Amino acid sequence: TDDVIHSLTSRAKDTMDDFTPREIHLSLGGLVRLGAVDKVDSSFYTRMVEHIETSHELKWYPWALSMTLLAMSNIPVKVSEIFCNTMTERAMGIQSDYEHKDIAQLLLAMSHLNLECYQRLLGTFGHNLLTCMPELNGKSACAVLQSLVVLQESSRDGFSSGDAIERLVLGAIVDRMNEIKMLLNQEEKICISEAFGKLGVNDSHAIL
Repeated sequence: TDDVIHSLTSRAKDTMDDFTPREIHLSLGGLVRLGAVDKVDSSFYTRMVEHIETSHELKWYPWALSMTLLAMSNIPVKVSEIFCNTMTERAMGIQSDYEHKDIAQLLLAMSHLNLECYQRLLGTFGHNLLTCMPELNGKSACAVLQSLVVLQESSRDGFSSGDAIERLVLGAIVDRMNEIKMLLNQEEKICISEAFGKLGVNDSHAIL
């Protein structure tokens, strides 16, 4: 299998200029699912990042962009600030197309890649999240909460008084999870409860 992966990624590297957003996220996602992320030569990822940064004509759509970032947060190559800024701008450019599941994965991925870009995205997409809160499910809630935990743990003071959108999103998720807690599966309940604990949510109804 390693030989096949090496052969395929070498070929992909040579034809990277032709890769569309769909092909980018599917190839990265495939490597993650195969557990082969560490078996690929780092030059494959470097070439892919370069292609994404320089190909301004690529037509991104929410799921491909979010899943690409999520895969990039699992690769052994540190992505540049330029890459994160590029993807942040592209996400903002198609903001109106995003649903809660795409926003959740976008925020979770960027929280692991670049906190400055994450905060920019949260400042924009947090308002989208508040709008689509009636559709928010346990899986999306878990991803958003995990991103908020990363943000809080990166700051000595936790959420500062200036973090109004973080507090609004967290409060809305607490209310939403109370509404749908009977619909959550065990994995979601554990994820959400742990995140609430780390984020200092002490509303007894919120602890699932």
